[in-house]
Amino acid sequence: MATVIEIESGRRGYVELVNLVQRRGHFRMPRGLRTYDLGHVDVVVKSPYDALPLGVGRALLPAIGAAEACQLVAGRARHDLLPRIAPLFSKFAEPGTGKFHGAYGDRIGSQVAAVVRKINADRETRQAVVTLWDPARDNLPERRDYPCTVALNFAVVHHKLELRTLMRSNDVWLGWPYDVFQFTQLQLTVARALQIEPGTYTHSAWSLHIYHEHGELVDGLRAPELDDVGPFQPVGFGADDDDWLMCHTRAANILQSYASPREETESERWYRDQLKPYA
Repeated sequence: MATVIEIESGRRGYVELVNLVQRRGHFRMPRGLRTYDLGHVDVVVKSPYDALPLGVGRALLPAIGAAEACQLVAGRARHDLLPRIAPLFSKFAEPGTGKFHGAYGDRIGSQVAAVVRKINADRETRQAVVTLWDPARDNLPERRDYPCTVALNFAVVHHKLELRTLMRSNDVWLGWPYDVFQFTQLQLTVARALQIEPGTYTHSAWSLHIYHEHGELVDGLRAPELDDVGPFQPVGFGADDDDWLMCHTRAANILQSYASPREETESERWYRDQLKPYA
């Protein structure tokens, strides 16, 4: 059975989640690497806002979250971008091409447009699904970067747009903060395009784990002050009257460092400011 954990937001619940994985995780050694693994976990995030866990003692790079979310909404990948922000990403690129086999932007493509079309046609649809794991490509051996995300499911529940993400594997230290940020940014953008309120976000991982080498760093975490809203966090792409195509175009322009065809929102300016040093 899955362990179900409910938190207020990505930032407000992050420290609790990391401590739980380290404290209750079972010792495992996939690929010979020492991990503490809590197994199948469903994290129900009550609000998709305030997702990036800033101010909790983690040396996060907001530019990584910006790059990943921007590529997701734009439906395309810039394979040079993440290695410019954090050179460590280079070790996951394929030799010779420098491309990431599992890049989400390339895989998501136009699937979100189909999600918006289906929900506009039927608010009760159960077919608003995006698939990122590709059996034709991801059962090939010896790739450096297999996608951790299997699929996304959008659903309108009680007149609000919920998003449920399914992960085959998720590192609560290295990956979880950026994953939850990018997918909630997508949720907020799709909700804006549909002109409905966003609902809860559920992040399901078949393996939620932390590597042994990061265990000592957990002691440096601290819960954010409850009365401190923290640094500004973006709320996706698009203005209130934009459809999905315009939201998608806005993200693509920022990703490619193009001028915006319309006045940028405060959220979009945050993205441009984060990515400008690495353009």
